[in-house]
Order: sequence, then C-alpha cells, then structure tokens
Amino acid sequence: EFRQKTLDDFTAALRWKHFTIAASHMKPELREDFLSSFDEIRDIHIVDVRVTKQLPENEGRRLETTIEMDYYLLPSVSVKTFDFDQTWVYFDAEDQPLKGFLITTPFPKFP
Repeated sequence: EFRQKTLDDFTAALRWKHFTIAASHMKPELREDFLSSFDEIRDIHIVDVRVTKQLPENEGRRLETTIEMDYYLLPSVSVKTFDFDQTWVYFDAEDQPLKGFLITTPFPKFP
C-alpha cells in the first residue's frame, strides 16, 4: 500500500540519517526547520525508528501517527526514546504541485 510505503521510507531515512530524504516527505515550508534541527545535533546516533500509532481519517486521505525514535548523543551512550506525533495528508489535486502523502506538522523540538 502506498501510504505504508511512504511511512516506511520516512522512518528508514531517519534511521539512516538521510535527513534530506526524510525532509522530502514534509510540506516544503517545513523542510528547512526540520533539517536545521538535525544540523544542531551532529553527534546523534539513531538506533531505531518505528511507527507506534496510525489512525487513518477522512477516508484514508489523512493519517495521524506517533513515531518513536531511539537514539543516543555522544559522548553519552545511554539510549533515549523521542516520541512525536505527525499528521500526514494526501495531496493529489490536478492544479497543485504537491503529490502524495506529506507531513503537514512541524517537526518538534528535539529533547
């Protein structure tokens, strides 16, 4: 299913620190802030990223998700978990440049 593949692509991009690819899953106006939040924490090591909740709404055209990211920041080696909620919306209007499922909520401040 297209929706699940999009979520899997986003979580895999985060897991492998491919932040530009992860940002491509966000509405364009949110991408710069997302990328800059990871520029500030270059010593992050991401252990795992998983979707823990998916609530489809509006006949599957909107999706409320909760994502957990396990990570550690050097010099610490203690693994922490960062939970955040995201809203995904499906865009497909003929006259719109945006297509597919995109994150419409700003990325939260990293703990």
